[in-house]
Amino acid sequence: MYRIEEMTPADLPQVLAIEELSFTNPWTRGMFMVEMTLPQSRTIVIKTGDSGKKDRDDGDVAGYACWWNVSGEVHILDIAVHPTLRRRGLAGRLMEAILRDARESGSERAFLEVRASNLPAREFYRKLGFTETATRKKYYDKPSEDAICMTLEITTKMISSVDCPSFLTPLHNSTRWDTRPKSACFLECSCANLPS
Repeated sequence: MYRIEEMTPADLPQVLAIEELSFTNPWTRGMFMVEMTLPQSRTIVIKTGDSGKKDRDDGDVAGYACWWNVSGEVHILDIAVHPTLRRRGLAGRLMEAILRDARESGSERAFLEVRASNLPAREFYRKLGFTETATRKKYYDKPSEDAICMTLEITTKMISSVDCPSFLTPLHNSTRWDTRPKSACFLECSCANLPS
């Protein structure tokens, strides 16, 4: 069982461990701390454990996401799942939370950058409806590599009524998260069918 919560400083040791396992140029503790304070930034973790438990520190961090929601656009900055927990739909759950925030706040599009060589990630985003729209030359370092820019137009058809928990309501200039379960899912599919 997994649950999504707002990222806190207490989560950072596990977040940083996943970050270092996932990226050749990982974010630092300071970078995550700054993101947790910016009004346009959203930071979440997906944890193991029962969502009904009152102790927020219970459970291990399985993955996380960070994005900006500003001026009608969502920019996905960082998303990762622990390597031993990939291919279980957790990245799909994180993306669902991001896209729910985008739709409910009235954002018109979501975009991200991904390494050109990261074919599994590019395919994952394509399955979610993102299209490749541009290339940023030598965007990444360690090693130097182009970034593929991917964009998703947000529509009202993105939510359907299926039996799938969702965890977020729009933040609308707030840094507080509402983690009460909702009964809708993105892309007219169940969370179990989302790619990881």
